[in-house]
Amino acid sequence: MSSFVRVGIKALVAANPQTAAVVLMLCDQPLVTREIIAGLVVAHLETGYSIVDSRYRYGGSFGTAGVVR
Repeated sequence: MSSFVRVGIKALVAANPQTAAVVLMLCDQPLVTREIIAGLVVAHLETGYSIVDSRYRYGGSFGTAGVVR
């Protein structure tokens, strides 16, 4: 799966060289709201971390959605 992500990011950057980061998420996440995505982007911008991901309320594990630079 990581090779698909790399190919997709390369295509995105080739189409728009000013791309600084991307939001990665699964297609079947109906409970991920625009506020959650906006929070991830804000966390990425404020921390400068190259990867910012979600922490789930139950269990505290990390996962998608996330921001990758």
